[in-house]
Amino acid sequence: MAQSIAQYKLAMKMGWRRALSQLLRESDIRGGTLVGEDQFGNKYYERPDHVFGLNRWVDYAKEKHYYCYDGSKIPPEWHRWIHNMCQEPPQSDPKMLYRPFFQEAYQPNPTGTAKAYMPWSTTKAKIEAWDPNAPAKQ
Repeated sequence: MAQSIAQYKLAMKMGWRRALSQLLRESDIRGGTLVGEDQFGNKYYERPDHVFGLNRWVDYAKEKHYYCYDGSKIPPEWHRWIHNMCQEPPQSDPKMLYRPFFQEAYQPNPTGTAKAYMPWSTTKAKIEAWDPNAPAKQ
């Protein structure tokens, strides 16, 4: 009962629309302080008084398919923070924001999109697809 009252108060504080969206996506309503935002629009939150391992989370940027989110959409500098490898977020440490000239910019995993890698074969297929309109072979 106490947990549902706390979630009700949290939903009132954050707004019903955002609370309902978070409840549908994550099956939980969480509230915390906004720590930062990355170049893709993902927002990172922290709640220090919560259980370790569940005290940091990401609210993914809205895309074409809102409920299609993936862990590879988190850039490397934020990956360190969200997995509790460091205490400070990347924007507070200038060494984390440094990118050498030979490093490419981060790109999310394109699997399942039009930009996904599709290998092609140089050998003839061993099995041919059936064509009902093809003439019968003798």
